Order: sequence, then C-alpha cells, then structure tokens
Amino acid sequence: MKSIIYVVGLFLTVQSFAQSNIRVGEPAPPIIVTDWIANVPGDKDLTSYPVVLEFWATWCAPCIAAVPHLNELQSQFAHTGLRFLSLTDESTDKVNRLLKRVDFQSIVASDQTKKTQIAYGNGKTELEAFPLTVFIDNKGMIRWIGDPNYLDKEILQNLLEGNPPPKNENQGTPKPSGWSFGSGMASTISSLDPSKQHLQVMKDADKLYHFEMRETKQATCVTVSSKGRGTFFSSSTLNEIWEAAFKVRPLNLVVPDTLLLQQYVLSYKNIRPNENFLDTLSANILNHLKMKVRTDTLSKMVYKCVLNDSSKLERTTNRPGTSGYSDSGSTFMLNGQTLDEAFSLISTQSKEPFVGLLNVDGRFDFKLNRSSTETLTESLRSYGFTVTKVIERIGVIRLVSK
Repeated sequence: MKSIIYVVGLFLTVQSFAQSNIRVGEPAPPIIVTDWIANVPGDKDLTSYPVVLEFWATWCAPCIAAVPHLNELQSQFAHTGLRFLSLTDESTDKVNRLLKRVDFQSIVASDQTKKTQIAYGNGKTELEAFPLTVFIDNKGMIRWIGDPNYLDKEILQNLLEGNPPPKNENQGTPKPSGWSFGSGMASTISSLDPSKQHLQVMKDADKLYHFEMRETKQATCVTVSSKGRGTFFSSSTLNEIWEAAFKVRPLNLVVPDTLLLQQYVLSYKNIRPNENFLDTLSANILNHLKMKVRTDTLSKMVYKCVLNDSSKLERTTNRPGTSGYSDSGSTFMLNGQTLDEAFSLISTQSKEPFVGLLNVDGRFDFKLNRSSTETLTESLRSYGFTVTKVIERIGVIRLVSK
C-alpha cells in the first residue's frame, strides 16, 4: 500500500529521515506537556521513568495505524514501569474527538507550545517526519529513534536492560509516512528526488513553461499544487491525476486496463500569458500517452450514500484554507474536506465507487477503514450516512488510443 502526501497551496520538502536535532546516546530534550488528555498517570514526573515517546497527530494515518502495535507493546511491558507517551501539539477538543474512535492505551498528551516537537525535530520548525518514536532511558538519555512499527519486544527488552538493541537498519530512519497538509523547455527530473527538482523549476523565474512525465514505481505518492502556476505528482495513477488536476472522479473516468495501475511522476509549470493552464496540461498528458478523450455513458454499480444524520459529522477544527488526506494500510484520514471533496477522495482510494448525495455545507474530518467495502460502508454509517448499492447511468470520459 503506497503512502500519500497531499499538499495544496504551498511547497514542502518531504523528509523521511531521522530528526536532525536529536541523536542516540545524547541527552533527551525536556518533554513539555501543556495538556494531559487521556490515561493520565498519578505521577506526572516523566524524568524518573524510561519512556517510549511517540510523536503523532490526529490527521496522520500512519500514526493512527501504529496505535494497536504500541498498545500491544504497552501491555507486554506493563509490569516494568515503562511509560508510553503519545504526544501531539493539537487542542484537547480535537484529540478527544479522535479518542472516541481510536483506543489509545498510552498516556495521551499535548504540547501546544510546540517546543517539544521543535526540540525533537530540526530545532527550528517542529518535526521532520511523522510518526516518530524515541526511547528515553531512566537517566534521560536517548537510546533509540525510529518508526514505531520497527520497535518490537526484543528491542524494548534490550533497551530496558541497558543493552544495545539488536542491529536494526531502520533505527533512526522512519519509513516514508503519509502526511497531510492543508493546501519552455522540458528538463529531466531527478529519479532520486523529483519533488526537489520540481521546487527548483517553480523557483526559476526565467522558466515560464515545464512539462515532464514518466512512469515510476515509487512507494510514496506526493501531490503538490500551486494555484494555477504549477502542479506535481509522484507515484500517481491516471485516475489520481485526473481527480486532483481536473476534478474528474474515478467513477467518471475510463482508463484502459493496461494503464489502470501504472503510476507516474509528473511535473508541470505554466505561467505563459494567454494560455489555459489546465487545457495545456491535459493536452500534454494525452500527447505523452498517445491518447485522446471520448465522452460516453455507462451503467455502473455504485454505492449511493445519503446523509440522514448530520449530527454525526465532525466539523473540522483545521485553520481555514488547510485540508488534506493521509493513508496507511486500511486507515484513511480526511481532514478539512467538503463532503463533495471527501467523496471524490473516497472513490479514488476505494475499490468500489461511492457516490454521496450531499446537502450540508462546511468542512469535515473523517477516519475511515477501507480494508474492505464492508468496513468502509460501516465507517460511513458511523458518520450518519445510509449506504445502498444501486445501478445508475453515469456520464464518463474514456481515454482511448489516437
């Protein structure tokens, strides 16, 4: 399952490396807690105990997906005095809303000053990767840094006994995770970091136009949009590109079977005057694929979702203008989305087409289980939707060979 990063209206450098301000064998920066939220200990002095410190966020699907694993570890080491602390920088209201849907056995707390995240990140601007796990011994020294999924019983036992953990090539190198944020000459894209190459293109004031598209097998999907000036995709299917760039849902796009699962890197910039940004992008993609579009209608089976109880919806607490989505395995998080945007993303990421009959304004957050059609249906019902399987005539765009 590939991870997703979706960025709107700004550019960010994607990091999947150890946090640059902390190192194994060095003293741990102080842990600041402004809000104790759940499973609050009687003794809040963390300096006297070994601590598994987990940095997480409500919008981060890989963070949520790691919770059952951390719960299991906590259960195995409950007799040792080891503290498991899940630390975010979000409001208590936002965290408590998620806790109704996710069972954390760890201490859940927040540092809304963000000082802890900065200290354990790059020392300047918070964390560089989510999720991030740090083991701190009872003398306040950092003994392990990495992705929570790599922390296991054997490693923890060695750490508690003061021994070096078994060799683990993943220590200090979190796996690429799904992060979500609220939003001429063709030059070669670096296969090592195409997102950085795209940023360079966008910063080049002399380059008015750029288009590059190629096949890829990357594991992490990144989408970057710059409000009519440029757009970037990595590890994206044609369905994902058409949905994000042209607002055409997968339900309404027919891609040849041979291209259905193919993923692409696409970098595009166009600030040439008197030229339609999206028309030129579409023409370039079709020319690259040696294809054209044809309109049609088809009878399709869809899952029709009708909102019957709007009180079950969770209005976002994101700041205005920020939205995104994140996935990890079966966990799919949507943040700050309108209902129309949410169902576009659900249809993109699910195996079956879900269509919403939507009559509520606003932006909302969702935590969905997409491991099967049944679990996704159950997730949507928990937000007040009824879901019915029906056959409907749907207008579609076909991609066909020239």
